[in-house]
Amino acid sequence: MSMLMAALGGLLLGILATWLWAWQRQKVQQHRLAQLDAARHQLGQQNTAARRQIEQLQKELSELRLADERAHHRVVHHEPLPQSGDSVTPELLPEDEPERPNDGFAPTQLLNRG
Repeated sequence: MSMLMAALGGLLLGILATWLWAWQRQKVQQHRLAQLDAARHQLGQQNTAARRQIEQLQKELSELRLADERAHHRVVHHEPLPQSGDSVTPELLPEDEPERPNDGFAPTQLLNRG
């Protein structure tokens, strides 16, 4: 009978140890699952924010393209381009840039190399 009690005790101890091991493993798996759910939720929020940002950037790009097209249309249809041979008018030059000579080239000096 003592052998039977020892066997039952060992069996109960084995069942208890297995149950504790499985319970601990389940806790670890639940913790991992919670972390994965939190990460998935955070990535979903980042994805939504990125989509909104892309949508906003596309809207701004569309507005800039439209403004560029309008400006280009105004320039092409209302202001003629300078013809070849026309000199650059002083009001079109930047203020800090010196006025250009009539022939378009800066004066140069020849150096003797001999």
